[in-house]
Amino acid sequence: MSILEKTMSEMPNSFTSNEFNKMAVKNGYPAKNLKRKGLSSFIRKYADNAYEGSKTWVKRRAKEKKEDRQYSFETFDEIISFLKSKGYKVMKPVNEWIEC
Repeated sequence: MSILEKTMSEMPNSFTSNEFNKMAVKNGYPAKNLKRKGLSSFIRKYADNAYEGSKTWVKRRAKEKKEDRQYSFETFDEIISFLKSKGYKVMKPVNEWIEC
């Protein structure tokens, strides 16, 4: 497990970017690697901002990680059925020729 993943697992459900950065450094992450935005790009994989523009984060449940969503389909019909079951509308273009 990487330093950042270990740090994320140790964080409470709600935390700030500064708290995460300090804990990461305490766990061995090099302080010189912290840039102006800190580790927000990493945090974004596991948590959401509490509100727009906030530095406070709220952890997502484990199954909601963005990279964990992978599906496999055999045919286009399976894809269309899946999308429709999620509430999407699937459309196809239709061309008509009419006599002038």
